[in-house]
Formats: sequence, C-alpha cells, structure tokens
Amino acid sequence: MSDGVGPAASSGGRHSIPGARPRGVVRAVIAGVVAALLAGVGVSWVLTHRESVGSAAGGSGTGSTAGCLNPVEVRVATVTEYQAFVESLGRSFASTRGGGDGACAKVVVTSSPTLAPPAPTDVPPTVFIGSSPDLQDLRTKLASAALASPAPVVVGRTYTVVATPAADFAKNGWDAKTPSWAELSAAIVPPTGAPGTSVVMADPATSFASQAAMASLIATAQGNSTGQVNVAGMSAVNVELVVLGVGRAAGTPAKNQSDLLGRVAAVTSGSGAAKGTVAFLDELAVLGYNKAHPDQRLRAFYPGGTASGVDIAVMNVTGEKIPGPEQTMAAAFGGYLATANGRAALLAAGLRSTGTDTATMTADSGLSTTSPQQDRPLPNPAVRFALNLAWGMLQNPGRYLLVLDVSGSMKAKVPGTTKNKLQLAQEAAATGSAMMPPNGEIGFWEFSTKIDGKRDYIELVPMRKVSAVTEGRSQLELLQKALAALKPVDGTALYDTALAAYTQMVKTYRAGTANFIILVTDGKNEDPGSPTLAKTVANLRAASVSGNPVPIYTIGYGADADATALKAIATATGGEYYQALDPRDIGKVFFEALMPR
Repeated sequence: MSDGVGPAASSGGRHSIPGARPRGVVRAVIAGVVAALLAGVGVSWVLTHRESVGSAAGGSGTGSTAGCLNPVEVRVATVTEYQAFVESLGRSFASTRGGGDGACAKVVVTSSPTLAPPAPTDVPPTVFIGSSPDLQDLRTKLASAALASPAPVVVGRTYTVVATPAADFAKNGWDAKTPSWAELSAAIVPPTGAPGTSVVMADPATSFASQAAMASLIATAQGNSTGQVNVAGMSAVNVELVVLGVGRAAGTPAKNQSDLLGRVAAVTSGSGAAKGTVAFLDELAVLGYNKAHPDQRLRAFYPGGTASGVDIAVMNVTGEKIPGPEQTMAAAFGGYLATANGRAALLAAGLRSTGTDTATMTADSGLSTTSPQQDRPLPNPAVRFALNLAWGMLQNPGRYLLVLDVSGSMKAKVPGTTKNKLQLAQEAAATGSAMMPPNGEIGFWEFSTKIDGKRDYIELVPMRKVSAVTEGRSQLELLQKALAALKPVDGTALYDTALAAYTQMVKTYRAGTANFIILVTDGKNEDPGSPTLAKTVANLRAASVSGNPVPIYTIGYGADADATALKAIATATGGEYYQALDPRDIGKVFFEALMPR
C-alpha cells in the first residue's frame, strides 16, 4: 500500500534480534496486514412532508399526509456519526413541501458505519451526505454500481472536540486552564500505569471524531504537537502505550452514535469516574446532546487550542436506476440547503458555515465561543489505515502468561539505580500488564530451581480476564500483589519451566484470539535434573497442536542470559527473542515483547 504503509524494518539493536519479525499492535499495521472495516446498515428514518415516521434498521417506514398521497422519495445515505444531523435536515426539507413543482418529498435516511457504493441489487441512494474527503473517494467508485455524481457540494464545517461533564471539567481544573493534548494524554494514560481519566468513544474505524482524537494523541507522543502522525514511527513504545492506554480507558467502543450518546448520558447523570471522563465527539454531537439534555450538559474544548476540522458535503446521485422525478427531488434537496431556510437548518444543527464562523458557538451550547487557534491536519489514508487496524486488534488483545525468573541472581543491584534486577522487572511487568484492556487475559508464574518442592515453578495467578474479580480483588490487583511479594531464591530452572508453561497454554488454548507466553530470565538453565536444550526443543515441538499456536517470547535480561537457549525456545514455538543487555532497559523491552498480536 502507498502512503507510507509497507514492511517495517526490525528495531534491531540491543532490544531485539536484528531481522526479527516486527511485533505489536501497530507493528502489524506497518507490516501491511489488511483490516476489514465494519459494514452493514444502521438506523433508518422516513421523513415525509409535514410528518416524521421512524423505523428501525431492517424495517420499513411509510408516511403520508392529506394532499401528499404520492410523495417523491429522497433516499439519503450517511455515516452513523452524522445520522441525527442528517435526520434534522431531512425533516426540515420535508416540512417545506420540497419540489417547486408542487410535488412533496418523503426523505428516507439510512446510516452505516462507512459510505460505500450500493450493491447491484440494492435500490441506490439519491443523495449521500458525509465528509468531503469520503465523498470524493466514493464518487470515483460509483461507476461500479452504474451510477454517477457531480462533484460534492460543501455545506459547512465541524470540528472535533473533547467533551466532559461540567463537574469533571471543574474537578480537573480545566475551567482555569484548558489542557493541551500532552496533558490530556497524561490524564488518560498516567505514567505510573494507575487508572486515569475514563474515555467514551466510538470505534476509530467508523468515527471521524475518535480517529482524529487518537491521531492527535499519537502525534503528540511522537513530539509533533500540531502536525500529522508519522506512520513509520508508530512502532515506538511510547506510541503503543498511548494506543493501549486509551483502549483500556475506553473499554469496548460504542457501536453507533446512539450507543455513544447513551454512554455519555450515563456519565453525566451519575457520579462519574474517580478521575473524570472525557468523550471524543464533534461539535454537531455536543450541540445536539446538550439540546436534548439541558440539565446534564457537556463542556467541550479544543486541547491546546487545536482541533481537526472536516467539511461536510452533499452529493447527488444519477443513473438509469434512478427515476427522473427522484433525481429532480434529490437536486431540490441539495438546492434547499443553499437557501436561507436550509442554511438556518444547518446552523441550527450545529454546523459552521466556515471554519471561523461561530454563530452557533454560544456559551450555553457547551461549545467554545471561539474557533480553534490552529487546525490539525486530518489523518491521511495511511494514518487512518494504521489506526483502524491497531484499534481492531486492540479489541481482541489475547491471553498471555507471564513467566518470571526469581533465581538468586535477580537480587543483583543494577548500576545507576537504587534497585536490583528483580525490582526493575517487577515494575516493568506491573506497568505493562496494567495497559492490557479489560477483555484481555493474564496469568502469572514464578520460577527457580525446585521452588515448589519437586517443581521448578509456581502458578501465582491463574489465567483470568483482566476485568475478573476474585474474592473482592481484580485480576490486576492480584497480579500486582503477587509481583510485589517476589523474593530471589536458588537457581534458574529454564527448560522444565518453559515446557510446563507451553504445555499448559496449549492445553487451555482459546480459539479466536492470540495465546502467548512472555518468559523473562537473567541466566541459563541450572537444574541438573532437567532435559538438555535439544530435548527441550524436541519436547516443545511434540507438545504443539496444529492450528493452535502458542508462541513463547523470551527476554534475555542482562549480559548473563543464555541467548542461545532463549532463541531456540522462541524459535521452536514460533516466538521471538528479545534482549535487554542493560537491565535498566527491561521496561522498554518488556513492552516490545508484550505487543504480539
């Protein structure tokens, strides 16, 4: 694919093996894996002259009024994000009688996550409404459905905003100083890994507002506070932490605009999260929400005075499949939006006439009365592709078993710090695991020679979902408690532990998600009763099950780690070997290994 998406070079160096296959949520994007966007029709409305009749997805709606027995249908297709906005335009147009020849209009609005040409057997829309870039792209594809269109006509502009309940706005001190994107990122993804500000958002694959917000957060993590995301730099650890952290703060994204605003309503009507909640919306959504919820209003702001704006456009459709009267009425609909009444309807819905127009940005609307100081660029196709895939993978984060060496050598002090190797590894594991989304699964083993009688390993935390609660404690709390209690003891029992962990994960394999092991050690096998390396590799291969891959990602911690053995174990299971020659780098390397999808 063009636009900067293609195979990425390995990070190499001391953190990974040169030439190793890139890993990670975003590394998979750079490797060029194609993600399918959501498809299917969402909600539809039928709006007839002086009458509005609603119908659910897949249903049908009809309506007529006295003197309007045979209305001409205007079929408007839009994205789910703009469904309420377009519905209001359709209602306004239908109420004006429509065509100048006395014909009346029935406006049918359908929404779907993305705009696409209709299937050959579908009744085609007569009008598309969406972002200007999307419509320009769609226009080139209509020929496949034997349809055509003049150039889209821009009818207004909207900006992305970050919105929060008024109480949370004050709670975070944002009424005194609007946060920058960097400050907002730190609030959502605290450096300590502790819970931060919650997020309400839709899937970036189907939401311009979510996509633009994620791009702004990622560009900021790359040190670019106002520009475009650098796709080639999306494999950086700090960028992956932002993606994972926002994913954790948001949980499962909203399915559609109705679901999204329903979640916002639940937040504004309750006590809210301890660290507050933010929603990634656009000005249209905020204005519409505040009109419907005058007692539970949102406050919207542009982080750092910057925001991404998009032109909203209308595009009529022509072709032999569309009867002449329908084409005429569709043209009348587009023409109506240029009239005084049409412009008033656009402004009433919250659309700007230009980027600097603030006619609808009143203080009681919840929107800023001034325009953003600077427009952030829209995510380009390469960035949108990367974000869509990364987020899709994030929603299925997999299940992983952490296997950590607690042999005596782990108590060695690390030069340049006040901590030993085990303490640094504990911190890296605790912080990294805290980034796992709630639907991920985590388990934890420790190992050293005969740590459990005849066994070289102990299962300290059984495999469970991150969101699981056991005896009043969350899975993450149990994991962090277990990590904090570790004590270095005895020698390294690498081979038996690797085989036991692999066998357990193969036995409990869960289809449809990634199953993997992260094994961290600073030494070499010191258990004289264990099999040889060659026998261990043979046993690993024998224990594998076709179609149920369980890669082991091994991390050699410090200069004394047995690189040969760790490479062999990783290779035998389809995993990779990572190095942290300097123990102070264990956090960076752990995050790299934690991203296999």
